[in-house]
Amino acid sequence: MAKEEKKKTTTVKKKNNTKKEINESPKSVKTTKVEKKVTPKKEEDNNYGRTLLAAILILVIFVGGYLTIQYQKHGGFSNPKYEATKDEIKFKEEYEKLNGTVRSNGKKHKEISILDDNNIVYISVDEAADILDSGSGIIYFGFSACPWCRNIVPVLLNAMNSTSLDKIYYVDVRPNDDATSDIRDTYTLDTRNKAKRTKDASQSYYRILLALANELSDYVLTTDKGKEVNTGEKRLYAPTVVAVLNGELIGFHEGSVESHEIDKDGNVPDLTKEQEDELFKIYTEMISKYLGDECSTSDEEGC
Repeated sequence: MAKEEKKKTTTVKKKNNTKKEINESPKSVKTTKVEKKVTPKKEEDNNYGRTLLAAILILVIFVGGYLTIQYQKHGGFSNPKYEATKDEIKFKEEYEKLNGTVRSNGKKHKEISILDDNNIVYISVDEAADILDSGSGIIYFGFSACPWCRNIVPVLLNAMNSTSLDKIYYVDVRPNDDATSDIRDTYTLDTRNKAKRTKDASQSYYRILLALANELSDYVLTTDKGKEVNTGEKRLYAPTVVAVLNGELIGFHEGSVESHEIDKDGNVPDLTKEQEDELFKIYTEMISKYLGDECSTSDEEGC
């Protein structure tokens, strides 16, 4: 009987050893399968990393291109806070301070916003006459209280910003909206409705009239009954924009656009989007011609 018990014990021990081997075997297989699954995941991560890197490179190229354009246009990378020139500050203040105010004739001024870096350079009547005689530049004749001027100025500045033009010369035709300070001469009608000059302008103004004689409109007065009386002289009306290259007039535009007219209440309405687009094209073509960037009319592909 003792031998049988010993034999039984041995049998049990053998069964335990077999069970242990079976329990360890799945762990070994499972580990191998996990290692195989990890490899594709690493490849996925690598592909994602490449895509992200490519996206970053594309972004860097676009940003770099934009900064290069700004560098070429402004002569260097601009500071975070732009420091406007005295002329730029003056121009912005003169036009914006009239926003919402009322003129002496009871008409409300159009509200406009002028950029700090508007690239406006003030020049005198004498300097403008010299440019027309033998110089070069884009000149804007106008004044801040002029309702037509307040309509065209944002379009003109936008046209300049769309090109490589670095400045526009500005002649303030009537500083502070004071008729006595107007650079132009003045005519009035006498009791017989005859035009009579009541104020002379400077000789430089008459030089301007002579240089622009073929483009300027006649100086016409209107009687109380609506009859027009021609003074026999040309008039530099505001706004007028000209392009001069080496003393040669290559561009001229007076007023806004033909369809822009005074309304029934005597107000100058805001330009419509279509009118702005039309005026923008006029100014950009003038500036492009001045810069030598205009497309040839014989170019079938266009600009």
